[in-house]
Amino acid sequence: MKKVLVFGMFGGGNIGDEAVCRASTELCHSTFGDECDISILSTNVDVSKHMTGFSGEIYEYRFPRLRFWRGFFPFLKVLKSKDLVVIGGGGLFQDVHSPCLMGSSLFMIACSLLCKTPVVITALGVGPVRSRFLITIAKYILSHVSCICVRDEHSHQYLTEVIGVGVDRVVLAGDIVPLMPDFSEVETSSDGSAIFVFRDWPSLDRGGFVELVNEVSRKFRSIIFIAFEETDIPFYENFINKNVEWKKTVRIVRPSCIQSTLQLLASASEIYTMRLHGCIFAQMLGKNFVAFEYDEKVGEFCRLINKQGGVFGCDDILPNIHLCSAKYETNSSDYLTRCNRNRTALGVSEVAVSWDFYLFLSSFILMLWGIFIGFKQNITWRMGK
Repeated sequence: MKKVLVFGMFGGGNIGDEAVCRASTELCHSTFGDECDISILSTNVDVSKHMTGFSGEIYEYRFPRLRFWRGFFPFLKVLKSKDLVVIGGGGLFQDVHSPCLMGSSLFMIACSLLCKTPVVITALGVGPVRSRFLITIAKYILSHVSCICVRDEHSHQYLTEVIGVGVDRVVLAGDIVPLMPDFSEVETSSDGSAIFVFRDWPSLDRGGFVELVNEVSRKFRSIIFIAFEETDIPFYENFINKNVEWKKTVRIVRPSCIQSTLQLLASASEIYTMRLHGCIFAQMLGKNFVAFEYDEKVGEFCRLINKQGGVFGCDDILPNIHLCSAKYETNSSDYLTRCNRNRTALGVSEVAVSWDFYLFLSSFILMLWGIFIGFKQNITWRMGK
């Protein structure tokens, strides 16, 4: 029986990240068989269990917090017991949204390699990385990974040219979420509602967003704002409080799990989304959607599914409102072929792990960095109390 440990941005309650978690576990089951023993690393065990419906073992991973270091050796024992570590992808390799995220991911990979456990990375988004320290460390650690699947051309270029990982280890694939079997299990309909999947972003055209909601509300009987993560709720509430007429037609929904999210989207007549996985959900459910690009990954996905229009900058909504009501054709057959390369990548997991001086050095430096950050966070927390 193959023992697989799945790791990613799991436990934070972000619908997109938890969908990556579910897709990763389902991919392992379909690749290695139902008898495969799969476990998960998560920052919040209860959140991952509830949102993904995963019934296997879930270990807590809270690097670089001090309580992680207290259980460090049992953590290494878990890694040593596994046959394969699968990194579930997403935007793990960037330091814009979180300064610790990339370091946390690299340390996890380094520990797995030092335990002689092969690592395969699927559907990875890369960049931007501002820290030269992280770029250098990433180059030495990732050169020992069995295979790295990236989700778009931008990530491929960034990984090979900026970080310097050899092209022989990097596969240009797609996102892993379209491989979830859940899409075929959801019945679609059209209940006359329009769904918005937006998020707070510095360059968002807020005035244009208000006008867009007003325009859409004239066409549909109800408007639903879906909160993909908890921080979306105050973002939406702020708009509703400033536009009191919305209180009659607009409601905020925070889905409890992946399945309820899909069911909600499947009943919508139209979807307007800034988020990548909002686009992916809409496409896989066969829904007409309008995308607002706040990050290259959104525009890249729309290009890969041959979306004929309906992609606008999130900073330029107002001038394009008249175009947002049109129907836009897509074709995702070629993209799904690319997504399946993530499945093929798991087949190279038998490659033996090799060590060298730079892997040891990079791991040791990351450990010192993590301990320093952990103590710093603990001191800040205590001072805050």
